[in-house]
Amino acid sequence: MALDPLHEAHIRGVAVTFSVSAPDLDPDAVSAATGLQPDASARRGDVRRNRAGTPLRSEVEGWWALGTRGKLESKDVREHFRYLCERLLPHVEAIRAFARGGETFFDVFWQSTYLYAGTGPLLDAADLAGVAALGAGMGFDIYQLDEDADNGSRDQRRAFTPRRSMTGIRLRPVAASDLDTFFEHQRDPVALRVGTLTSRERSEFDTHWARILADPLGILRTVESEGAVVGYVGSFVREGLREVAYWYGREHWGKGIATAALRELLAEVHERPLFARVTVDHTASHRVLEKVGFFIEARESTAGSSGDEIEEFLLRLD
Repeated sequence: MALDPLHEAHIRGVAVTFSVSAPDLDPDAVSAATGLQPDASARRGDVRRNRAGTPLRSEVEGWWALGTRGKLESKDVREHFRYLCERLLPHVEAIRAFARGGETFFDVFWQSTYLYAGTGPLLDAADLAGVAALGAGMGFDIYQLDEDADNGSRDQRRAFTPRRSMTGIRLRPVAASDLDTFFEHQRDPVALRVGTLTSRERSEFDTHWARILADPLGILRTVESEGAVVGYVGSFVREGLREVAYWYGREHWGKGIATAALRELLAEVHERPLFARVTVDHTASHRVLEKVGFFIEARESTAGSSGDEIEEFLLRLD
C-alpha cells in the first residue's frame, strides 16, 4: 500500500538507524564481517563528546550504527527499513553473534506538521520479518512541527517522550500471583551478586511487597513478554527524589526487555527529573539507563543491603 498523499504532504523528514551494541563489541570487527561501513561507532571506554567537542562521559559499551539519513529522500518509513534490511540480512548470523550480551535496535526519526502523518500504515509483514530476524527492538522519535515551519525549524516540539518501544512487551498492574515469580527472581545468586543485594525469606519478602504496593506515590508494573511474567519495573519516591527501578529474571537478560519496558514506563511517568541508582560495576544496568536518556549525576558511597559499603552512580533524566 502506498503512503497516503495527504499524510505525505505533512511529512518533512524520515530517517531510520540500525545499531548493534554489546559491552565488548569491536566496531571494526562488525565492519569486517559485514563489509559495511557504519555511519557512527564507538568502543567501550571511548569518550563521548557533544557537538562543541566537550567530553561528556565514557562509552559503557561498544556499538556500531548504520542509517539512512542523507541516503534516502523517501518519506515512506518502509523504504528506509527495506534499504537497511537489504544490507543487513545477508549478515544476520554475524550481527546477532556480535549482539550477544547486548542488543540490536532500530531507531525511527521523523518530523511532520501533523502528529499521525505516516503512522498508517507503518510497516508491512516483510519489514517486520526483517526486524524479527535481526532480533531487534524498535523505537520512535516523533517531532511535530508548526504548520508553517520549515524542515529543521527550531519551533519543533517532541511529540512523544521518550521513544515508544514496539518490542512485544506489555506492562500491566502487579497482580498477587506475580509475586511468586518475583520471589524466585530475587533468590538468584548471580543476580544478587551483580546488584550487590541480598535475598529475602518469603515472609520478609511478602511484607516488603505489601509495603511497596500500599505506597500511594509508587507506580509498579509487571512486565510480560510473549505472555509470560519476566519481571517488574516501577517508580517511587525516596528522600524527596522520584526514582526508577526494575528487576528481571536472569533468563530474560540481554534481550532488550529492560530497555523497552523502561521506555514504556517513562511514557507513563511524566515527572522530571527522574533518578536511578546502579552500582558502578553493573555495566548492563548502566547501559539500559543511558539508552533511555539518563546521565551520571554523581558517584556516591552507600551502605549495601548486607551492610558493606558500595559505590553507586546516581543517574538523572531531565
